[in-house]
Amino acid sequence: MTESPSANLEAQHAQLDLEIKQTELAIKQAELKAKLNEVSKASSEPQPPRPAQTAPPPPPPQRSAASPLTLAIITGIIGLIGAGVANVLQTRSNLQLERQKFESSLMLKAIETGKPEAAAKNLLFLVKVGLINDVSGKIASLESRPEDAPVLPVAPGAVVPVPRTASAAQAFFEKYGEQFEPLTDDGKAVLTRLFSLIEKDKTMTDVRLVAYTLATIKWETANTFKPTTEIGTDEELETRYGPATATGRTFGNTEPGDGARYKGRGYLQLTGKRNYQRVSEILGFAGTDSDLVKNPERVMDPEVAYRVAGAMMSQGIATGKKLGDFINNQNTDYTNARKIINGLDHAEDIAASAKKLEQILRESVGKSN
Repeated sequence: MTESPSANLEAQHAQLDLEIKQTELAIKQAELKAKLNEVSKASSEPQPPRPAQTAPPPPPPQRSAASPLTLAIITGIIGLIGAGVANVLQTRSNLQLERQKFESSLMLKAIETGKPEAAAKNLLFLVKVGLINDVSGKIASLESRPEDAPVLPVAPGAVVPVPRTASAAQAFFEKYGEQFEPLTDDGKAVLTRLFSLIEKDKTMTDVRLVAYTLATIKWETANTFKPTTEIGTDEELETRYGPATATGRTFGNTEPGDGARYKGRGYLQLTGKRNYQRVSEILGFAGTDSDLVKNPERVMDPEVAYRVAGAMMSQGIATGKKLGDFINNQNTDYTNARKIINGLDHAEDIAASAKKLEQILRESVGKSN
């Protein structure tokens, strides 16, 4: 990051103005010194002898140190000097204020990352190249403790960190194959579709959120990244979730057949009549053709499935826990983030995938999009 041309020109103009004021001050000081020397010389010159007189002359009037005109000149010069000094001080104050504003703007931009480690790296760079000062040494201390760096959320409207070009997608697929397993053409097409759905979600401005969402979908769909339906016959599902069971009552299943009707579906296995109703209301589907209570199979549509998954993760519909509780400006807890969906079931496996996916996204998206 470098100083803008306008800021540089303003600084140069202010510096030139300061130099002019300093020159004027030096001239005024020289003029004052010359006037004072003249006054001093006049008062010290010997007076010519007076002729003899029969009567003593009246005493001569007291000679003043300077004439009224001289005093007026001196007073004016002193006033000019005072004004010059005030202008110089004001100019210096303005320069200092502009410098502080410039440094503040750089620092705010540097920490607008959503991640302490990135903010620390940016601040340390600005100090190293001399764009900001670190008199207290607090920024230098971030070298050993980057997690202490202050952060701001990524600016609204920031680009969602998913591949959006052919080259970015190809880089992602290659790195994904290195970390997991090579993707088939169908797998690449499915992921490309999922990227387009995530890109519409303007809350996904942090690469960590995208990484954990992908990791969760990967696990819940058995590595297919396709909406899936819970396995089991209607009888088995009714036994599992029917209104006569404790689990079924927790899920709000009230009618015979609700266990099978509201079985797990989608990217994150939305389950239970109550959850179908809540998500339908949150997404504005209630009373429409996409009403999930009337048409629960709509959750299998990829676009609906992603919107459901986004609501489940960001608003804590499944367990009361939400993504922002575990991934935020102060913390990245991929392990406990599993509580958003299902306690700590396979939490370590999903966390490991999230870390790899974060790395893949950072290496492929940033350079190729």
